[in-house]
Amino acid sequence: MHAISAGLNLVWKAAAKLAIYLKHKYIEREHLIIAIYSFEEILRKGKAKLGISDRDWESTMVEKSFLSNMIYSTQLCPEKIKEILFENLTPGDFVHKEPRVHRSENCRHYFEEASKIGRQLEARKTNCLHLLFAITRNPGPLIKKALEESGKSPLSLDRLIEDIKLPMLTIEEAFDQRQLIFHLDDNYISRYLG
Repeated sequence: MHAISAGLNLVWKAAAKLAIYLKHKYIEREHLIIAIYSFEEILRKGKAKLGISDRDWESTMVEKSFLSNMIYSTQLCPEKIKEILFENLTPGDFVHKEPRVHRSENCRHYFEEASKIGRQLEARKTNCLHLLFAITRNPGPLIKKALEESGKSPLSLDRLIEDIKLPMLTIEEAFDQRQLIFHLDDNYISRYLG
């Protein structure tokens, strides 16, 4: 598998915690979608609590920005997506004896697809948008229902796929050009705004 971004690693960990909470044996695509649409909430913990480096934090902020813009442009409501998924995910009865949760075979397939997408786009790492794109292309009935019912108007999955493609093409370019989050401190203002 292609290396994964720090952001996708955080999503994977959140999906594992969700699988444990719901007493599911494996991480499934629904856990991943909930984690992806909870990305901003995950990042609110801050880099120190999440235990990631400054460079990984910066790249994660770029990833968050692209994901947020995609969500905004598609007029999806992340809270509604999560609500629909939670309402329809049946808690299991599996008791995890260790903190490690494995991905299901189906879930591994999505990671492999996301990795292929990342390589096709010449990305150094597979990121959240690559995984979201892979899952959205073959979402299964529950995710399809959540996506279609969460927009302000009926949403075509083909349209969503097209809307996800554009940010995927530019996320690596943005990071390469250091178009990261601009910190509006006095130094920045005096240097760039005169």
